[in-house]
Amino acid sequence: MPADERRAQLVKVAQAAFVREGFAVSTKAIAAEAGVHEALLFQHFGSKDGLFKAAVMEPLRALVAKLQEAVRRITGLEGNGAALGRLLDEVHTEMLAAMTEIVPLLGIALFSDVRAGREFYRTDLQPVLEEIAAVTREGTAGWRRPELDPTVLATATVGIHFAFAIEAMFAGDVRPEEVGPQVADLLWLGQVGVEPKD
Repeated sequence: MPADERRAQLVKVAQAAFVREGFAVSTKAIAAEAGVHEALLFQHFGSKDGLFKAAVMEPLRALVAKLQEAVRRITGLEGNGAALGRLLDEVHTEMLAAMTEIVPLLGIALFSDVRAGREFYRTDLQPVLEEIAAVTREGTAGWRRPELDPTVLATATVGIHFAFAIEAMFAGDVRPEEVGPQVADLLWLGQVGVEPKD
């Protein structure tokens, strides 16, 4: 198996293990579940902390890359409201699915130890949120309400998806393919004031 595929597989196994057992799960147990030697985890991630950060941050970084690609696609859709509406639905569905996948890990990272959570937020999570704000700024530049701060819009967007991900985690009845398009419409209407399909 190529190294990048192996790394992705290790991250998936680690995500499941951390969600199931918390940070207390051993790297030995994760390696056994992945069917590899423990040394391979350290080769790829350096430490248990490195593995945990990869489990939390790699899905978020992948989401930022998808958002950047969506912004590139948005610029080519001006005047095509139906296509823009479909793209926004897709983006918010993917964002909610990604957030639902990692919200248990974010809970561990942010709230299990306040001092460590503060450090994780400042060094790892906040830069990703700033990237999402930058992508939002670029993607909404031509929208009707440019006076709205893109950082506020990005923070509100992440917060909405975070809240629905918590709902999915504890109630189990949130379907990204149904909720994502509704969030897209809500945010679009708040920015532009008309349906994207109009």
